[in-house]
Amino acid sequence: MASEFLNPASYGAPYGGGGCGSSYYRRSVARDTRYGQVIARYWLAGPGQFPKPMRDDVNKGTSDWAHEYSFWAATALWKQSLVTGDKEFIVGQLENLVKQYRGWDSHYSSSLGLYWQVPVWDATEYTAASYESSDPYHGGAGFRPTINSYQYGDAIAIAKIAALCGDSELEHEYRSRAESLRIASQKHLWDKESNYLTDPQGFFSKFGPTTAERRNYYEMLHRYARTQYKNGQPYVAEAHHPDADRWIFDGHNHSEDYNHSTFVDNALAGLIGLRAQSGDAIVVNPLTPASWDYFAVENVAYHGHSITVLWDRIGSVYNRGEGLRVYLDGQLAGSRRTIGLIKVVVGPSIPTPVSSRINIAANSQRDPQLPLAFASYTSPVDDPMRAINGMIFRTGIPQNSRWTSYNSPNQKGHFGIDMHKDQAVDNVRLFFYDDSGGVRIPTTFDLQYWPGSQYDADQFKCRDQD
Repeated sequence: MASEFLNPASYGAPYGGGGCGSSYYRRSVARDTRYGQVIARYWLAGPGQFPKPMRDDVNKGTSDWAHEYSFWAATALWKQSLVTGDKEFIVGQLENLVKQYRGWDSHYSSSLGLYWQVPVWDATEYTAASYESSDPYHGGAGFRPTINSYQYGDAIAIAKIAALCGDSELEHEYRSRAESLRIASQKHLWDKESNYLTDPQGFFSKFGPTTAERRNYYEMLHRYARTQYKNGQPYVAEAHHPDADRWIFDGHNHSEDYNHSTFVDNALAGLIGLRAQSGDAIVVNPLTPASWDYFAVENVAYHGHSITVLWDRIGSVYNRGEGLRVYLDGQLAGSRRTIGLIKVVVGPSIPTPVSSRINIAANSQRDPQLPLAFASYTSPVDDPMRAINGMIFRTGIPQNSRWTSYNSPNQKGHFGIDMHKDQAVDNVRLFFYDDSGGVRIPTTFDLQYWPGSQYDADQFKCRDQD
């Protein structure tokens, strides 16, 4: 499961979960559909349903982890199904999605027809509303556009899923809920004097997302992309100054791997215009400027097929002809000379075969009933359990996520995992860490296992260090 932070935050759900609809969007285009299904099961039928303390630091107003933060679960899962084409899975989650929706009943005002929320549990801490309260971080409860728009979207999504099941009664109920929320939101939450949306002194800032008008989509996305940097390198932290090129919330060994935005969806579905459909087609309708000379996205997973989109204004970049072209599984399926809408019939969804391999050594929560790590020597600043926390880094490794035997007095050492019981294993992966300083990879190593009476070993030699 991919989560918001690589290292679980103290206020997060079990295994480092953080409720956010964009988590589904990022997994929608993965060819291995398990990633999207796992995050859904986690929140709707797994650890997300575990009891949660009703304390101020983890939302004192709710009692389970799936309702610590407000998020658009049904909408996100519906959009995920549009990309994967897997209707069976989403139909199987209908009962859970209804339960998730009704879990916000305690935040509903029947007199106003609206839901209330505290800004921090909308994941928008330190906002204008909270600054008006006595507690800028955890204060400012009110009837907010965020949670009400999430509930509106989820009601529409539940109605659509109910229609797939042939449950007309449930479909009608949730379409009625959506319409009531729409009316109440427009009555109580919409400000007719909306000039602040395009005012440079309001939301039209130099950095960050602002309006979503079609005419400004590219400029808005460009501003958003420009925000995702630090010292000239790609970077995402948790809060950026609206006018200055600097992050205002950027915690060491915490924010470097922040994984929260819907940037992938904004680029693929918005800018490039890959619009998923509920039937056996896809619509491509880019929002890119007509002045662009070229762009391309290749082999995007869709309904078990591969979609490629090429824009080559004069036909000299990709040598496939001028204009906009859409390819289905490598074959030209639609084209036009100008940027605009192309609809392609992709045919029936193709189930995607996935691997059933599971990392049975991972124990991110240090649960004593799960595998435990041990070592002959551990550097005082490290911890053996970090080596089996399930986190794999492809770039630099933060110090708080590694195990080393730095400064060990021993010529040889060992690291092991206690599985507590017999386990069938068909694949073992070791990731050695070398900081080009005092921590180096071993010259050789044995992979030992206990078949019942004594350790057996296979010996390996490490590759020469570059």
